[in-house]
Amino acid sequence: MICMGPLTNLALAIKLYNDLCIKIKDVWIMGGNNTAVGNITSAAEYNFYMDPEAAYIVLESLKCPIIILPWETCLLPKISFEWRYNVLGDRTPALDLLTKAEKKVYFNYDFWTPCDAFLCFCFLDPEKYITRKIQHHATIELHSGYTRGQVVLDHLKNKPPNVTIIENFDSQLFKDIILESTSS
Repeated sequence: MICMGPLTNLALAIKLYNDLCIKIKDVWIMGGNNTAVGNITSAAEYNFYMDPEAAYIVLESLKCPIIILPWETCLLPKISFEWRYNVLGDRTPALDLLTKAEKKVYFNYDFWTPCDAFLCFCFLDPEKYITRKIQHHATIELHSGYTRGQVVLDHLKNKPPNVTIIENFDSQLFKDIILESTSS
């Protein structure tokens, strides 16, 4: 299962269907953070901030592998908009439409950060595309006004790991593959 966005629907399904947790092979999530860098607040990433209770339910309930691509990892590739617009450009009708939309959304950003595309890329061949990952027990802060929605990692290793955090991936290979997939 690949999750891109707040985890509301998955958490609700877990609560409604008792046997769902044993039927899921693995869950790939774009969301959260691993060094307390946020994009919606100073300490929380958008997808987890919008429904931290859902993120909490998912992390506490699932027993299958949970792989998280956090916000900070999405910031690492530093893919320039010059590359995005002049190299990737509008090679297909879908990219043309996406380019027009992105130019309206990304005007405040320094780099192109297609987080959901990064997650799908990592999912396609994790052994080849993910270059660094770490396992931790993770939970979600639900109460503090300053850190609500932040991922809290057990660095002391008091609890067994429940997530794998993607710390880096091969961004050059991402660019190569996306160019190849859009070639005529």
